[in-house]
Amino acid sequence: MKYIKPIKILVDSDLIEEYFLNRNNRRYLYAERLIQIIFCHPELKVYLTKRCINNIFDPEDGIDLSMSEFRNFNICCISKEIRQKARQWSDLKIEAALELECGFAEGVTAIISEEPDKYGKQTSPIRIWYVDQLLSILRLNSIPVRSRESQLCIFPTEPSSSKEVIRNTAKVIVEALKVLKTAGNTGITPELLSSELNRSAKTTQSIIWDLENFFMAYTNKIGMVCINQDLLGSKTEDISNYLSMVLRDNLLVKEILKEIELKQSITESGLDYIIKRFHSYGGELKGKTVRSYRCRITSWLIAAGLVEKKNNYKFVTFVIPRSENVFKTDSQNDVNKQLDLFDLQYSS
Repeated sequence: MKYIKPIKILVDSDLIEEYFLNRNNRRYLYAERLIQIIFCHPELKVYLTKRCINNIFDPEDGIDLSMSEFRNFNICCISKEIRQKARQWSDLKIEAALELECGFAEGVTAIISEEPDKYGKQTSPIRIWYVDQLLSILRLNSIPVRSRESQLCIFPTEPSSSKEVIRNTAKVIVEALKVLKTAGNTGITPELLSSELNRSAKTTQSIIWDLENFFMAYTNKIGMVCINQDLLGSKTEDISNYLSMVLRDNLLVKEILKEIELKQSITESGLDYIIKRFHSYGGELKGKTVRSYRCRITSWLIAAGLVEKKNNYKFVTFVIPRSENVFKTDSQNDVNKQLDLFDLQYSS
Protein backbone atom coordinates (compact mmCIF):
# COMPACT_ATOMS: atom_id res chain seq x y z
CA MET A 1 0.00 0.00 0.00
CA LYS A 2 1.29 3.45 -0.91
CA TYR A 3 1.88 5.70 2.09
CA ILE A 4 0.16 9.07 1.88
CA LYS A 5 1.47 11.80 4.15
CA PRO A 6 -1.26 13.08 6.54
CA ILE A 7 -2.19 16.76 6.49
CA LYS A 8 -3.60 18.59 9.50
CA ILE A 9 -5.98 21.42 8.65
CA LEU A 10 -8.31 23.73 10.55
CA VAL A 11 -11.46 24.93 8.77
CA ASP A 12 -12.63 28.53 8.81
CA SER A 13 -15.82 28.62 10.91
CA ASP A 14 -17.50 30.83 8.28
CA LEU A 15 -17.33 27.95 5.77
CA ILE A 16 -18.78 25.44 8.22
CA GLU A 17 -21.59 27.79 9.24
CA GLU A 18 -22.39 28.51 5.59
CA TYR A 19 -22.63 24.79 4.93
CA PHE A 20 -25.34 24.41 7.58
CA LEU A 21 -27.17 27.56 6.48
CA ASN A 22 -27.49 25.88 3.07
CA ARG A 23 -27.84 29.14 1.17
CA ASN A 24 -27.54 29.26 -2.60
CA ASN A 25 -24.41 31.39 -2.87
CA ARG A 26 -20.74 31.12 -3.80
CA ARG A 27 -19.50 30.51 -0.24
CA TYR A 28 -21.91 27.60 0.24
CA LEU A 29 -20.61 25.97 -2.94
CA TYR A 30 -17.08 26.22 -1.58
CA ALA A 31 -18.23 24.80 1.76
CA GLU A 32 -20.05 21.90 0.10
CA ARG A 33 -17.00 21.06 -2.01
CA LEU A 34 -14.79 21.20 1.09
CA ILE A 35 -17.01 18.71 2.94
CA GLN A 36 -16.83 16.38 -0.06
CA ILE A 37 -13.04 16.68 -0.16
CA ILE A 38 -12.79 15.92 3.56
CA PHE A 39 -14.83 12.72 3.28
CA CYS A 40 -12.91 11.59 0.20
CA HIS A 41 -9.47 12.07 1.75
CA PRO A 42 -8.90 10.08 4.95
CA GLU A 43 -5.35 11.43 5.15
CA LEU A 44 -6.83 14.77 6.24
CA LYS A 45 -6.95 15.40 9.96
CA VAL A 46 -9.55 18.13 10.31
CA TYR A 47 -9.98 20.54 13.22
CA LEU A 48 -12.82 22.90 14.16
CA THR A 49 -12.95 25.27 17.10
CA LYS A 50 -15.42 24.67 19.91
CA ARG A 51 -16.66 28.20 19.32
CA CYS A 52 -17.58 27.21 15.75
CA ILE A 53 -19.62 24.24 17.01
CA ASN A 54 -21.40 26.42 19.55
CA ASN A 55 -22.31 28.90 16.81
CA ILE A 56 -24.09 26.12 14.92
CA PHE A 57 -25.66 24.13 17.76
CA ASP A 58 -27.04 25.37 21.02
CA PRO A 59 -25.02 23.56 23.75
CA GLU A 60 -28.32 22.79 25.49
CA ASP A 61 -29.51 20.77 22.46
CA GLY A 62 -27.24 17.93 23.54
CA ILE A 63 -26.56 16.83 19.97
CA ASP A 64 -24.30 13.78 19.69
CA LEU A 65 -21.56 15.02 17.36
CA SER A 66 -20.31 11.46 16.81
CA MET A 67 -23.53 10.76 14.86
CA SER A 68 -23.33 13.87 12.67
CA GLU A 69 -21.07 15.21 9.92
CA PHE A 70 -18.59 16.07 12.66
CA ARG A 71 -17.71 12.49 13.51
CA ASN A 72 -14.52 12.77 11.41
CA PHE A 73 -13.54 16.13 12.89
CA ASN A 74 -11.43 17.07 15.88
CA ILE A 75 -12.88 19.78 18.12
CA CYS A 76 -10.40 22.30 19.53
CA CYS A 77 -11.32 23.40 23.02
CA ILE A 78 -10.46 27.04 23.64
CA SER A 79 -8.41 27.22 26.82
CA LYS A 80 -7.76 30.29 28.92
CA GLU A 81 -4.24 30.44 27.51
CA ILE A 82 -5.52 30.39 23.92
CA ARG A 83 -7.98 33.19 24.71
CA GLN A 84 -5.21 35.30 26.21
CA LYS A 85 -2.98 34.82 23.17
CA ALA A 86 -5.90 35.57 20.82
CA ARG A 87 -6.48 38.93 22.52
CA GLN A 88 -2.97 39.99 21.45
CA TRP A 89 -4.08 39.96 17.79
CA SER A 90 -5.51 43.46 18.08
CA ASP A 91 -5.84 43.86 14.31
CA LEU A 92 -7.91 40.68 13.82
CA LYS A 93 -11.47 39.80 14.64
CA ILE A 94 -11.68 37.50 17.65
CA GLU A 95 -12.97 34.53 15.60
CA ALA A 96 -9.95 34.61 13.28
CA ALA A 97 -7.54 35.16 16.17
CA LEU A 98 -8.95 32.17 18.08
CA GLU A 99 -8.70 29.97 15.00
CA LEU A 100 -5.09 30.97 14.47
CA GLU A 101 -4.17 30.23 18.08
CA CYS A 102 -6.00 26.88 17.99
CA GLY A 103 -4.10 26.11 14.81
CA PHE A 104 -0.79 26.93 16.48
CA ALA A 105 -1.70 24.79 19.49
CA GLU A 106 -2.65 21.78 17.34
CA GLY A 107 0.24 22.19 14.92
CA VAL A 108 -1.93 22.34 11.81
CA THR A 109 -0.35 22.87 8.40
CA ALA A 110 -3.03 25.21 7.10
CA ILE A 111 -6.35 26.95 7.71
CA ILE A 112 -8.87 26.43 4.90
CA SER A 113 -10.67 29.66 4.09
CA GLU A 114 -12.04 31.65 1.17
CA GLU A 115 -11.10 34.88 2.97
CA PRO A 116 -7.34 34.68 3.66
CA ASP A 117 -7.08 38.40 4.45
CA LYS A 118 -9.11 37.96 7.65
CA TYR A 119 -6.10 36.21 9.24
CA GLY A 120 -3.64 39.01 8.53
CA LYS A 121 -0.13 38.50 7.20
CA GLN A 122 1.78 37.02 10.15
CA THR A 123 0.39 33.46 10.08
CA SER A 124 3.67 31.53 9.70
CA PRO A 125 4.16 28.56 10.08
CA ILE A 126 0.43 28.11 9.33
CA ARG A 127 -0.59 28.65 5.72
CA ILE A 128 -3.96 29.87 4.51
CA TRP A 129 -5.31 27.73 1.65
CA TYR A 130 -8.35 28.12 -0.55
CA VAL A 131 -10.59 25.06 -0.99
CA ASP A 132 -9.42 24.45 -4.55
CA GLN A 133 -5.83 24.92 -3.45
CA LEU A 134 -6.28 22.22 -0.81
CA LEU A 135 -7.54 19.84 -3.50
CA SER A 136 -4.51 20.57 -5.70
CA ILE A 137 -2.18 19.96 -2.77
CA LEU A 138 -3.88 16.65 -1.98
CA ARG A 139 -3.34 15.56 -5.58
CA LEU A 140 0.35 16.43 -5.38
CA ASN A 141 0.56 14.75 -1.99
CA SER A 142 -0.45 11.44 -3.58
CA ILE A 143 2.38 11.58 -6.14
CA PRO A 144 5.44 9.49 -5.13
CA VAL A 145 8.22 11.78 -3.92
CA ARG A 146 11.10 12.06 -6.36
CA SER A 147 14.69 12.89 -5.52
CA ARG A 148 15.72 16.50 -4.87
CA GLU A 149 17.78 16.40 -8.06
CA SER A 150 14.77 15.66 -10.27
CA GLN A 151 12.63 18.22 -8.43
CA LEU A 152 15.12 21.04 -8.97
CA CYS A 153 16.03 20.35 -12.60
CA ILE A 154 16.04 23.68 -14.43
CA PHE A 155 14.68 22.27 -17.68
CA PRO A 156 12.66 19.20 -16.61
CA THR A 157 10.97 16.94 -19.14
CA GLU A 158 8.28 15.81 -16.72
CA PRO A 159 6.07 17.51 -14.11
CA SER A 160 7.52 18.11 -10.67
CA SER A 161 5.74 17.13 -7.47
CA SER A 162 7.19 20.19 -5.76
CA LYS A 163 6.93 23.91 -6.43
CA GLU A 164 10.65 24.42 -7.02
CA VAL A 165 10.66 24.69 -10.81
CA ILE A 166 9.61 27.70 -12.89
CA ARG A 167 9.61 26.93 -16.60
CA ASN A 168 8.08 30.10 -18.12
CA THR A 169 7.95 33.82 -17.51
CA ALA A 170 5.03 35.38 -15.68
CA LYS A 171 3.96 37.05 -18.94
CA VAL A 172 3.52 33.67 -20.62
CA ILE A 173 1.54 32.32 -17.67
CA VAL A 174 -0.76 35.34 -17.65
CA GLU A 175 -1.43 34.84 -21.37
CA ALA A 176 -2.48 31.27 -20.60
CA LEU A 177 -4.64 32.41 -17.68
CA LYS A 178 -6.45 34.80 -20.01
CA VAL A 179 -7.36 31.90 -22.31
CA LEU A 180 -8.45 29.72 -19.37
CA LYS A 181 -10.56 32.58 -17.98
CA THR A 182 -12.40 32.80 -21.29
CA ALA A 183 -12.98 29.03 -21.26
CA GLY A 184 -14.58 29.34 -17.81
CA ASN A 185 -15.47 26.37 -15.62
CA THR A 186 -15.66 23.93 -18.53
CA GLY A 187 -11.95 24.26 -19.27
CA ILE A 188 -10.06 23.74 -22.50
CA THR A 189 -8.15 20.88 -24.10
CA PRO A 190 -4.32 21.09 -24.14
CA GLU A 191 -4.47 21.03 -27.96
CA LEU A 192 -6.83 24.00 -28.13
CA LEU A 193 -4.80 25.85 -25.49
CA SER A 194 -1.70 25.28 -27.63
CA SER A 195 -3.54 26.71 -30.65
CA GLU A 196 -4.84 29.74 -28.73
CA LEU A 197 -1.37 30.54 -27.39
CA ASN A 198 0.28 29.79 -30.75
CA ARG A 199 2.88 27.64 -29.03
CA SER A 200 4.14 24.12 -29.53
CA ALA A 201 2.58 21.18 -27.70
CA LYS A 202 5.80 20.78 -25.68
CA THR A 203 5.84 24.43 -24.58
CA THR A 204 2.12 24.32 -23.78
CA GLN A 205 2.68 21.28 -21.56
CA SER A 206 5.39 23.16 -19.65
CA ILE A 207 2.93 26.05 -19.19
CA ILE A 208 0.32 23.64 -17.81
CA TRP A 209 2.88 22.22 -15.36
CA ASP A 210 3.69 25.74 -14.13
CA LEU A 211 -0.02 26.50 -13.70
CA GLU A 212 -0.62 23.26 -11.80
CA ASN A 213 2.51 23.53 -9.65
CA PHE A 214 1.43 26.96 -8.48
CA PHE A 215 -2.25 25.96 -8.07
CA MET A 216 -3.47 28.33 -10.78
CA ALA A 217 -5.10 25.59 -12.82
CA TYR A 218 -5.78 21.86 -12.81
CA THR A 219 -6.49 19.11 -15.32
CA ASN A 220 -9.82 17.42 -14.66
CA LYS A 221 -10.74 13.76 -15.12
CA ILE A 222 -11.57 14.15 -18.81
CA GLY A 223 -8.32 15.96 -19.62
CA MET A 224 -9.62 19.53 -19.74
CA VAL A 225 -7.34 22.24 -18.34
CA CYS A 226 -9.41 24.42 -15.98
CA ILE A 227 -8.52 27.65 -14.22
CA ASN A 228 -8.54 27.68 -10.41
CA GLN A 229 -12.03 28.96 -9.67
CA ASP A 230 -10.65 31.47 -7.18
CA LEU A 231 -8.77 33.18 -10.04
CA LEU A 232 -11.71 33.19 -12.45
CA GLY A 233 -13.15 36.45 -11.15
CA SER A 234 -10.19 37.87 -9.28
CA LYS A 235 -9.09 41.47 -9.29
CA THR A 236 -5.52 42.48 -10.10
CA GLU A 237 -4.60 42.79 -6.44
CA ASP A 238 -6.01 39.33 -5.71
CA ILE A 239 -3.81 37.79 -8.42
CA SER A 240 -0.76 39.56 -7.02
CA ASN A 241 -1.49 38.41 -3.47
CA TYR A 242 -2.11 34.87 -4.66
CA LEU A 243 1.23 34.72 -6.51
CA SER A 244 2.96 36.17 -3.46
CA MET A 245 1.47 33.48 -1.22
CA VAL A 246 2.51 30.51 -3.35
CA LEU A 247 5.94 31.86 -4.28
CA ARG A 248 6.94 32.38 -0.65
CA ASP A 249 6.99 28.58 -0.30
CA ASN A 250 9.51 28.20 -3.12
CA LEU A 251 12.94 27.31 -1.70
CA LEU A 252 14.88 29.41 -4.20
CA VAL A 253 12.59 32.41 -3.61
CA LYS A 254 13.17 32.08 0.12
CA GLU A 255 16.94 32.25 -0.46
CA ILE A 256 16.58 35.33 -2.68
CA LEU A 257 14.30 37.23 -0.29
CA LYS A 258 16.53 36.36 2.64
CA GLU A 259 19.54 37.83 0.83
CA ILE A 260 17.67 41.01 -0.13
CA GLU A 261 16.45 41.53 3.44
CA LEU A 262 20.00 41.06 4.69
CA LYS A 263 21.70 43.42 2.22
CA GLN A 264 18.73 45.69 1.34
CA SER A 265 19.14 44.86 -2.37
CA ILE A 266 20.62 42.34 -4.78
CA THR A 267 22.24 42.69 -8.21
CA GLU A 268 21.66 40.49 -11.24
CA SER A 269 25.05 38.88 -10.68
CA GLY A 270 24.06 38.26 -7.04
CA LEU A 271 20.92 36.48 -8.23
CA ASP A 272 22.98 34.44 -10.68
CA TYR A 273 25.26 33.35 -7.84
CA ILE A 274 22.31 32.17 -5.70
CA ILE A 275 20.79 30.27 -8.65
CA LYS A 276 24.11 28.53 -9.45
CA ARG A 277 24.65 27.66 -5.79
CA PHE A 278 21.09 26.39 -5.43
CA HIS A 279 21.42 24.12 -8.47
CA SER A 280 25.06 23.16 -7.93
CA TYR A 281 24.23 19.44 -7.62
CA GLY A 282 24.32 19.07 -11.42
CA GLY A 283 27.70 20.71 -11.92
CA GLU A 284 28.54 24.21 -13.13
CA LEU A 285 25.65 25.81 -15.01
CA LYS A 286 26.36 27.81 -18.15
CA GLY A 287 25.93 31.55 -17.92
CA LYS A 288 23.19 31.65 -20.57
CA THR A 289 21.15 29.05 -18.68
CA VAL A 290 21.49 30.96 -15.41
CA ARG A 291 20.53 34.28 -17.00
CA SER A 292 17.49 32.70 -18.64
CA TYR A 293 16.30 31.23 -15.37
CA ARG A 294 16.95 34.51 -13.54
CA CYS A 295 14.74 36.38 -16.05
CA ARG A 296 11.98 33.85 -15.51
CA ILE A 297 12.00 33.91 -11.75
CA THR A 298 12.34 37.71 -11.44
CA SER A 299 9.34 38.18 -13.73
CA TRP A 300 7.28 36.14 -11.25
CA LEU A 301 8.69 38.01 -8.24
CA ILE A 302 7.86 41.38 -9.80
CA ALA A 303 4.36 40.27 -10.79
CA ALA A 304 3.77 39.04 -7.23
CA GLY A 305 4.97 42.31 -5.72
CA LEU A 306 7.76 40.57 -3.81
CA VAL A 307 10.58 42.56 -5.44
CA GLU A 308 10.95 45.77 -7.41
CA LYS A 309 13.45 46.32 -10.21
CA LYS A 310 15.71 49.40 -9.98
CA ASN A 311 17.68 50.60 -13.00
CA ASN A 312 20.74 52.32 -11.53
CA TYR A 313 23.48 54.14 -13.46
CA LYS A 314 25.82 51.17 -13.80
CA PHE A 315 23.76 48.09 -12.95
CA VAL A 316 20.31 46.72 -12.18
CA THR A 317 19.26 45.87 -8.63
CA PHE A 318 16.23 44.28 -7.02
CA VAL A 319 14.77 45.54 -3.74
CA ILE A 320 11.78 44.89 -1.50
CA PRO A 321 9.04 47.29 -2.69
CA ARG A 322 8.32 50.25 -0.45
CA SER A 323 4.64 49.84 -1.25
CA GLU A 324 3.00 46.60 -0.13
CA ASN A 325 1.39 46.24 -3.55
CA VAL A 326 3.54 47.28 -6.49
CA PHE A 327 0.54 46.94 -8.77
CA LYS A 328 -0.67 50.30 -7.41
CA THR A 329 2.43 52.21 -8.51
CA ASP A 330 2.62 54.28 -11.68
CA SER A 331 5.50 52.23 -13.10
CA GLN A 332 3.50 49.16 -14.07
CA ASN A 333 5.32 46.80 -16.40
CA ASP A 334 3.87 44.66 -19.17
CA VAL A 335 2.99 41.87 -16.73
CA ASN A 336 1.03 44.29 -14.57
CA LYS A 337 -0.98 45.46 -17.56
CA GLN A 338 -1.81 41.90 -18.55
CA LEU A 339 -2.91 41.12 -15.04
CA ASP A 340 -5.47 43.89 -15.42
CA LEU A 341 -7.29 41.51 -17.76
CA PHE A 342 -8.50 39.74 -14.64
CA ASP A 343 -9.90 42.90 -13.07
CA LEU A 344 -13.41 41.48 -12.79
CA GLN A 345 -15.68 41.52 -9.77
CA TYR A 346 -17.16 38.26 -8.46
CA SER A 347 -20.69 37.81 -9.67
CA SER A 348 -23.26 38.00 -6.90
